[in-house]
Amino acid sequence: MELNKVRAILADEVISWERVQRLKSTDIEALIKQEPSLTLAEALQKSQIFLQQGLEALDAVGFSFEQADSGHGLGHFTRDYAHAMRLIRGLNIPPQELLTGLLGGIFHDIGCAMVRRYDEPRRIARHAEAGAILLEELFQETSLGLSKVEQDLVAYGVAAHTHYLKSMDVVSAEGITRKLEPYVDTINDKPILAVWLPRWVDRLDVNGAGFVGRHYLTLVEQHEDFSGSEQRFYTVNFEDHLRPLLRTPEEIKAADGNRTMREHLALFASSQNNQSPYGKHDLDLMVVMRDKQTARLQRIIGSITPTDPLHPAVENEIVDLWTIFLACNVEPTRRGRETAETLAARFRELPEDTQHAWCKGFLATMQEYIGWAEETMSTLNKLSPAERRLGNIVEDITEIVAPNQLWATTISSMR
Repeated sequence: MELNKVRAILADEVISWERVQRLKSTDIEALIKQEPSLTLAEALQKSQIFLQQGLEALDAVGFSFEQADSGHGLGHFTRDYAHAMRLIRGLNIPPQELLTGLLGGIFHDIGCAMVRRYDEPRRIARHAEAGAILLEELFQETSLGLSKVEQDLVAYGVAAHTHYLKSMDVVSAEGITRKLEPYVDTINDKPILAVWLPRWVDRLDVNGAGFVGRHYLTLVEQHEDFSGSEQRFYTVNFEDHLRPLLRTPEEIKAADGNRTMREHLALFASSQNNQSPYGKHDLDLMVVMRDKQTARLQRIIGSITPTDPLHPAVENEIVDLWTIFLACNVEPTRRGRETAETLAARFRELPEDTQHAWCKGFLATMQEYIGWAEETMSTLNKLSPAERRLGNIVEDITEIVAPNQLWATTISSMR
């Protein structure tokens, strides 16, 4: 496989549109019926073959998480893997469905290394489809231990993980308007787990402390983000987005329609339940993990206020420690470190009220991350060394998940 071939497909709107339509025309019900039965041990073994061989094959052709933005790179992939390894042991669903859903969950955002994540408003094949097309091209070279049915289910799950609630018109770079339809994700109102498991894995890292850090890293460039509840894109820029406002939807709409980061976090926290279209199929351990992550995020949101500021010296130290946290745990790549350092300099130029509020938010986020990591490490420490490895990229994922002591020792002592 050649990455340049995949990039050429994604750059050609006619070809990429054909590939997207092919993915959406997948007879998903027929695939599920053909999916071979597995034991849990077989599913876990096949998932490890796919994970290790898949990452090694991608690495061999020049794929790099450095090419993804800092909110969707190696750190996100690692936390997705950690969450998936916890989930798979606490869901009462058939092992063969665990396998395809697990792999789709781990690999759902690899397309972010192929296309710019925040070019979505003008793209036909977005990051989800880019990841699916990348896998389809890889499957032409190697099975990675999966049957053709399993391969197709994994690719479909990756393509469908972005949860659009309704169709939308997209005007391409060539000026052509096309209608994007949501992917089929249920059969007779029952969830297709090859789709919903990737969404569950993703939602566990768009919640909790890790999400605060990775969303902050995306602010290095002005961009347009997607509002799931309103099914629209809105503008995000660093200074305006970090205003410590928490307004009602009506107040946001009456202003400029652009959410602050605090409002963005609150929106995600409010949708993490079985009454929302995103969480309506959550069950078993997913509900437990989701609710813990939501509680963490809500505590962080509550801490972001400009009143009762910390001492200036403490604030300065927190910004330094936050920068280390981002570079070592949230996105442990060269790009992640450079992005964190760039944002630290820009943060210190923000209005004082904004700095006061977010220094408390940064402190709360790092403290909540320590709690999440302790819980997650209890599972990861039970894995074999081979299971803690990510191909040729990471020797032991606990080195990314465990709080780096360069920041954690000091943060643990702060109250």
